[in-house]
Amino acid sequence: MRAVKKYFDQFFEVGAISAFSGMLIAVLAEIFFRYVFSMSLPWAEELARFLGIWTVFLGSAVLVKKRLHLSIDFLFREMSGTQKLAIALSIDILTLVFCIGLTYGTFIMLKKSSNIMAPALQVSTSWFYLALLMGGIGMMVYLLAGIISTISNLLRD
Repeated sequence: MRAVKKYFDQFFEVGAISAFSGMLIAVLAEIFFRYVFSMSLPWAEELARFLGIWTVFLGSAVLVKKRLHLSIDFLFREMSGTQKLAIALSIDILTLVFCIGLTYGTFIMLKKSSNIMAPALQVSTSWFYLALLMGGIGMMVYLLAGIISTISNLLRD
């Protein structure tokens, strides 16, 4: 089980870093070709945009796993341990509901976009919706793990 978790974690971490690196290379290549050769690479902007989507959604799963997602914690700091756990559980459940909706909607869009080609790259736009699906699944898995952990902590207190 630990090996599966390790590979699952690595998929999202390495994937987000790779997508960001690819996006950076595409943008730098576009800048280089535009200013050195006075010509534009027609595919560089589209590739950078789509790799940005992959970066955001794979990176979101990593942030959910590490509990580093955006939060407002000024009230949270004033609460007791049990109150904090209850609020954290509520937030995780609401976020899970959102991720379920995101993943469901993305699954529908994957089917509908399979025949649509990206203009410059000439690949199916399903590849880009796949980032939302993978990120949504990753976030759901990490949220479920967090919910289980929070419930076990609440039951212990």
